[in-house]
Order: sequence, then structure tokens, then C-alpha cells
Amino acid sequence: MSHAESLPRCEEAASVIELDNARILPSANAAKAAAPPFDSLTLRIDHGHHTLLLAPKPHADALTRLLLGDHERLAHGLLRSPRPHIDLMHVGGRVYVRPGSSSLWDLLIFPHDKMKSMRRGIREPQLAALLRHMDFGFLLHRANDDWGRTVDWNKVLGPGELYAVAICRMLYHSPRFALIDAALSCLRGDQRAQLFAAARIHCISLVAMCDDHAYAQDPAFSYVLRPHAGSWVFEKRHAEPAFDADAASDAPCYVWSVTSHADDDEAQKRLQRRTSTLSQCSTTERRWRGVDATGEKLPSRRQSAVISPSLTARSSVSDFGAVAMDTATRMQSIESALAKYAASVSAATSCAKPLKRAPLSGPRMFAAPAAEHTNNQTDTELPEQKHDKTAQLQTEHEHEHDELVSADTLTEGTLPQDVAA
Repeated sequence: MSHAESLPRCEEAASVIELDNARILPSANAAKAAAPPFDSLTLRIDHGHHTLLLAPKPHADALTRLLLGDHERLAHGLLRSPRPHIDLMHVGGRVYVRPGSSSLWDLLIFPHDKMKSMRRGIREPQLAALLRHMDFGFLLHRANDDWGRTVDWNKVLGPGELYAVAICRMLYHSPRFALIDAALSCLRGDQRAQLFAAARIHCISLVAMCDDHAYAQDPAFSYVLRPHAGSWVFEKRHAEPAFDADAASDAPCYVWSVTSHADDDEAQKRLQRRTSTLSQCSTTERRWRGVDATGEKLPSRRQSAVISPSLTARSSVSDFGAVAMDTATRMQSIESALAKYAASVSAATSCAKPLKRAPLSGPRMFAAPAAEHTNNQTDTELPEQKHDKTAQLQTEHEHEHDELVSADTLTEGTLPQDVAA
């Protein structure tokens, strides 16, 4: 091999991942792994086929970083791969979540915003169909079935649940290739089948990297890369592709366009409306309730004694999102809470007493002021007339004040005889 041929070469290819006599620099923990290093790796993955790489985590990390743009890891050989983060995505456990609170819509379409999502024709019904297809409804339950409710997802979701976010983002962006490391182990058997079905519909070639040889018998994978006798063997299981790659570029298709859930959509919409009503009732009750129906004072105005004692001003219906429920059970719980709220409001209204007006504490020093003009009336009095009225009112006030003062200074001995009698 000449010096020119041994230099690493990286080329961009839209529909293929190819390595020819490639030597990949290992990661820091590769020495602890039992698998041989990538010294002269040769493979070719065409768009339309799913591939399984039976490699330990250090080898998978080195290959993933190389494909995602870290070309310094290629010591020699040829690399042809799609554009990273556009035609090639990584589905891993380290999912970036924006700090602070955000809606579920913003979480699933990151780094896009809602305007770009709507221009692609993807709104709440499409994302809801995606969650139903993958059985990821718990993500919507964390937001209390409200797509607009903001949640601090870093505090709500665990490491295993972040894989669901990564898979949803992959299906939303629909790249040509997707690198999946440990997401398969976090999915159930039926969810893995739904993932391959969604990848077939979205025309995504999955490249799964794991160290579990149980997946080697899965017929969904067309290619398998495995270690053998101190080297790596890339074998082709079957030539039948998972989907037609040529038809994918002509007419793209998505999960939400081939599944019909009219009844489920109507139930979800009704559940969202009732959840919003419950949230508004809980907020209103915290604002106006100072005492409960029995007359006892609530511990705090921010605490709701009717909807849920654990609710705060920032979590209106979080008690229903804390546990996993189906749509019918959640609807029944919300209807029960609303009925309890209505009964409490009726009891509080019947026990309410009218306010008593406090009496005047001293002598009335001034006369009642004249009625003010309303906004739709016009003041047509001249300035001279206003001045005369003001002077007249001031004179009357002075006379009334003199009479009250003279009455207070009288004693019992100075009263007239007819009054004293």
C-alpha cells in the first residue's frame, strides 16, 4: 500500500454508509473490551436495509463519533457516509433537553420550532398518532394531556424514558439512517416491532449497535457485523430490503398519514378539554376560597382542598399525571373531581353570609358629594358656574361644622329649661 493510498479519505454520500480498509482509532476504554480493534474494517450499508453491529460499547462509541463527523478517528482507509444530523441521526440516551420548562410539542420536535413543524403539516394530532403508534402515551400523561402545558422535563423524565424522546425525534425528522445504541434494550418486544414498522413507513435504515447476541436472530436485520477469530466479519443475511428506497424519495410517507384513529382522537380532544376545565377550576378555587364548607380556614390560599390537597399554584392537575392511566380511567377521575368541586361550590355558596355595613364612627362633617359624570356624559358647565357651586358647597360645610361644634360645647347646666325637663 502506497503512502497516498494509506491516507484517510472522507466523502459524502446520501444513500450509503461505506468503510473500505478503514482503521478507526479506539476510545479510551477500548483496551478493556474483549473484541478486536477496527484495524481493517470493510462494510457497505445501503439505504433500505437494517443493520446490526454486535460491538461492545467502546467500539460502538468510536464508530458513532466517526460517522457523526469526528473524522480524526479515521487513521487510514475510505469513509463514505451521509451528512451528519441531517441524513444521519444518533438515537442515544444522552438526549438534549432545554433547561427550564417547555411544552411536549417543543420537546419532540427539537431543534425545530412550532412554526417549522406546522409548515411541514405536523401538529398535535400527528404527534399524538406517533405516540400512540409507539405506545409512548406516558409522555403526554406527564403533561396532563395538555400539549401546551410547560413542564420541566429534566426533573420529570428518567434515563429510560429519554430514549422514547430520542425515538420520537428520529421519527419526526425522518433521516435516511439512524444509529441506535442502547435504545433497543429499553423497548419491549411489541415496541421494537412498532419501531421497525415505523422505520419502514418513514423509510429510515436502522443501524443498531449492541453487545447482545440475542438480536442476531432477528430477521429484520439484513446485515450483521460481528467479531470472529480476532477480526470482524460483515455478513449479509438476506437481500430483501426493508422498504423501497427509490419510492421513498418520490412520495414520503409517515405514521400519522397511514393510521386512522378517529375515535381515539375525539376521546383525546374531550379529555384535553375536561383537563383544561379542571385546571381552571383548581386555579379559581385557590384564589377565592378562604374557608371551606365547614367554616374552617384553609392552611393557605394557594392550596386546593377540593381538587387535590397536594396541588400547588404551579401544578394544577399533577396528581392525575403522576400515575399511568388509560383514557377512560383518567376521564372518570377528572369527572369525579369536577363533580366534587361543583358540590363544594354549592355548599360554600349556601353557607355564605351577607356582609354587614359598618356604622359611621363620627359626626358627618361633609355633605354627600355630587354624582360623578359617567364616561358617556359631557360636562357642559362653564368654569364660572363650577366656581360658584364650589363656593356654595364650602359655605354650607362651614355652617354645618359651626353647628356641630356649638352642640358639643353645651353642658347640662346650660341647656334650656324645657329641654332639661
